[in-house]
Amino acid sequence: MCLSSESELINYFRTLFQKAEVPFFEENGKIILKKQNAELTFYFTFSDTYGGRIIDFYKQSEKGRGVVVLGREFGEEARSLAVRFGGRITLIDGATLFLFMKRFECFPPLKPELRSPRRRFMLPREIFSKQRARQYRLYGVVMEFFSLFVFWPIYYLAFGTALILLSLFCFFFGAKEIKELQNPFGEN
Repeated sequence: MCLSSESELINYFRTLFQKAEVPFFEENGKIILKKQNAELTFYFTFSDTYGGRIIDFYKQSEKGRGVVVLGREFGEEARSLAVRFGGRITLIDGATLFLFMKRFECFPPLKPELRSPRRRFMLPREIFSKQRARQYRLYGVVMEFFSLFVFWPIYYLAFGTALILLSLFCFFFGAKEIKELQNPFGEN
């Protein structure tokens, strides 16, 4: 949900509320919950939602309306702020929202374009590529060098030797690096 646009979120919550039979209406591109007389606001980030942001949402809502803020997680500051506003601010965190979605079996659609293009069979090709030979040799030499200064040098000698052998294997038998020629901006 953090990567969804506002229109995608509105479409999703419209569907969820219809399935759950939650009374709502739409006004100026926003979902208004009838029971609470509150605007639905989304703030999905990868970090906690802080109190100042919730105040901004409340200020942006129409006069006389409360605000329902959906977010990943809310800190103690945000929760105490909602209590001080006496029911005009309702906070719903991700765990509560997930249980609600699970109850009605209505989850947001997965975006196939956000999945990683790498496949599992590509991992050995990346590990044993010719480009990694220099890196493995450097790590092996560093481990051999550190074996001169530690109390039990056998571990460092064995691991360093294994890295040097791996670098030789990659240099002679490694796969050539496959570079994808894609412009991230979609222009050529």
